[in-house]
Amino acid sequence: RSLPNTLLLHITEHQPHFYTEIDGGYILLSEKLTVLDFKTTLDDNYKKQATHLLLPEIQSYQIGDKIVLDDVNSQYCFAVLRTLHESPLSDSLNVIDLRQKFAITFSCAHRYKVEIGTYRDVEKHLPVCVRTINTVENDPYLTGIGGIIYCLTDESASFLPTGIQEVN
Repeated sequence: RSLPNTLLLHITEHQPHFYTEIDGGYILLSEKLTVLDFKTTLDDNYKKQATHLLLPEIQSYQIGDKIVLDDVNSQYCFAVLRTLHESPLSDSLNVIDLRQKFAITFSCAHRYKVEIGTYRDVEKHLPVCVRTINTVENDPYLTGIGGIIYCLTDESASFLPTGIQEVN
């Protein structure tokens, strides 16, 4: 309160950071996995701006609360998302697939599919993934080419080109 008869309200609007599919519709989620809304259809604008999140079984969801996964999966899912969110790739993530904790994948920049390994490997394999993407993007022979990045160890990855280079 400030002054008698005056009430100040501070409202913070959360923007959808992720979306996931459930019950024939879509749940819009904040970056901390708070449920923002449930929609039966999702327009292309949301799909372009938010990251598609593929999760293991969802136990419950309620607008205003954090999404609830089963106890076995929630810990690794939240840890992987936190690691990816803090990475240099954060703004270019398109899809994150966390359905199998021993086969975590994500796509970024609409060009790269990354097979990063198990949930335990994400943090240590992420730097080599970032280096691989930077190397590919700075190679004049691979300009505009997408592909699959296989993170093998914390020091090595392989790149399998899957796109077609346009020659001017």
